[in-house]
Amino acid sequence: MHAGLYLNPQTPGPTHDHAIIAAVIAQTRLAERVGFRAVWATEHAFTGYNAYSDPIVLTSHLAALAPSLHIGFSVAVGPLHHPIRFATQVALLDNLTRGKLICGVGSGIGPDEYAGYGLDASERHRLFDAWASIVLGAWQHRGPEPYVYETPWWRGRVDGRIIPATVQQPHPLFARATLTPEFCRAWGRMAQPLLLSLTAGTGELLWNHYLDGLAESEASEEQKQRALEWSCFTQHTYLSDQPDPVSAVWEYSKYYLHKGVRANNGYDIAPPEEWERRKSNYRRNTLLAGTPQQVLEKLAPWAERGLGHVMIWAYFGAMPPALAEETIQRFGEEVIPHLERIRPRQPSKAPVPRDVPTGRPSILAP
Repeated sequence: MHAGLYLNPQTPGPTHDHAIIAAVIAQTRLAERVGFRAVWATEHAFTGYNAYSDPIVLTSHLAALAPSLHIGFSVAVGPLHHPIRFATQVALLDNLTRGKLICGVGSGIGPDEYAGYGLDASERHRLFDAWASIVLGAWQHRGPEPYVYETPWWRGRVDGRIIPATVQQPHPLFARATLTPEFCRAWGRMAQPLLLSLTAGTGELLWNHYLDGLAESEASEEQKQRALEWSCFTQHTYLSDQPDPVSAVWEYSKYYLHKGVRANNGYDIAPPEEWERRKSNYRRNTLLAGTPQQVLEKLAPWAERGLGHVMIWAYFGAMPPALAEETIQRFGEEVIPHLERIRPRQPSKAPVPRDVPTGRPSILAP
């Protein structure tokens, strides 16, 4: 298993934005120096849940500053982009990274984001399916006939092709984030990477469905191995040797949770029962705080199952940048060398906790 740095810093307000963006640039350079394999950018707008909003612009800059790193989106919210413009921008970024792009996409969930772009969040799954079909078709189109697409939201005619052609053929790795088991299985059949979420406590179930789909796929073994190599999950991480590391970052964690309520739900104050559920779930499934050995013990079972990558989220909740940099430094020096030694021959399924629902989760996925 190798590791990437996940960038999703919360911002308290406009006077903080520039310094936070400067901090994530510095942290990316640090991650490259200490052995991280990739850097990942996300997409959230308007609410302060993310200080930079646009993953394409940011990663284009990072690709030049840290050229050894793979570049990933986790995730770009597909329906917020015109599909042909997105296909063109990503094709160029795939060239700028020399084929080291993992194009992670999802339908999003934030009602404020959809409203800001003049779209209805309740249609996000239909929007995403139509959008993804256009993007994939555009990348693979070679002519000489025009590429024509028509949906209720986007319609057009491309006389020619997407230029430049992508370095990765037939298209860049197209990773999907979802909390829905049937989508995980479908993505496995496509032999594309899965961006797994452990937040809802259903990660083991989703992984197992993904492996079922991968086993059913007609893709080559090389394609399947590449899909596994870049399948991953995001892990809030704080490395510390102190007796109660959770308490040391809890104020930053609560700020992150507060911003998440607005970004995901469209309101500022969650009802008390929802707030308690979020805090409990965060402590149980999201935050990994402890010594390098404790962190390694939590991540190693996933590496042994064949999951190829983990995204480390070290900078959150408007914490001092130096605190995140210490985690990045120590993770690179004290955890990554051990993770990279874990190389299972075959992927294996995870034991599913008894209390995990087996149907569609009640929490909709980005």
